[in-house]
Amino acid sequence: MKAKILVIAIFFLFTGQVHSQTQEQQEQIEKAKRMLDSIKNLPQYKEAMERAKNAMDMIPKSVLEKGREENLRRKQQKEEEKKALAAKNKISREKGMNEYYWRNRIASDTAGKFENWSFGNVEIRSRYRNKEMKWEELKMGTISSDGTVNIKLPAIDTFTLRTMNQHQHETEMVLTKDEWLTYSNPNTGYFSTRFTMDIFQGEKRLGTLSLGNDVVPVVNLNSPFGYGKPGDGYTAFWVYVSETNSITGTKSMETANPNDAGKITHNLHFKQGWNIIKVKVSGKINTLRTGKEQWKNKEHTAMTSLPSDCKFFFLSPEIKH
Repeated sequence: MKAKILVIAIFFLFTGQVHSQTQEQQEQIEKAKRMLDSIKNLPQYKEAMERAKNAMDMIPKSVLEKGREENLRRKQQKEEEKKALAAKNKISREKGMNEYYWRNRIASDTAGKFENWSFGNVEIRSRYRNKEMKWEELKMGTISSDGTVNIKLPAIDTFTLRTMNQHQHETEMVLTKDEWLTYSNPNTGYFSTRFTMDIFQGEKRLGTLSLGNDVVPVVNLNSPFGYGKPGDGYTAFWVYVSETNSITGTKSMETANPNDAGKITHNLHFKQGWNIIKVKVSGKINTLRTGKEQWKNKEHTAMTSLPSDCKFFFLSPEIKH
């Protein structure tokens, strides 16, 4: 009978059904608990527990320490394996990104020379739509057979140019509205080479030419798929204006963290003729609209010569790495 009571008590204790039993079952469980308590007070029980304790004490400390050391070693090994896997994954991601940015692309040095150039003598051409929306083609320079870039900016018939406020927003991806930009003379004739610097060998178009100091901002800022991605650096391009004028304005960026707001700045002061626009991005924020990371600040400035660290980037399907 005692054994039966113990079995019933243990069953209900382990299945968690004690509170839903009958009065008789509850009484049996209580009786079993009292029996267990009485067993714990028996000399035989205490003697057995003492023998177990003594047996543990008889195990050499070196064995116990060895066990603890083995457990620690295994834990450290797992942590090292986890770190090694994370490092391997990071290298794999970086390799993938590096392959993405350099796919079919090569860069010159800051002196404007491509090493191991294999395309012979080629022309650099650009084009724009005139007031009648017809294409006007311009020769911007050459790349010689040794890979040296030679820029020779052409004269332009300013009477063929459309106005600045028309052309600016069509070709230079100014994605915000006009009201925060101030044009000193919006009716100035204007032409931009952004996205239109092509390399020709005879009449065969080989690819496109971009400018900047690093492949990441050059690719991101000139691609609709990477336009907002973070990455410190700049891209640059030539523009032609028929009169001295300016585009100025600053727009704050809405971010997930109001204390970490970024901004877009236009500080473009053009002289008459050829100028260079430099678009520089820096920092990193999470945008309020998408929650995704993008550059924090974007600055547009105008200059008359290329920065000293500027390179040429040539993109062509004929380039294989």
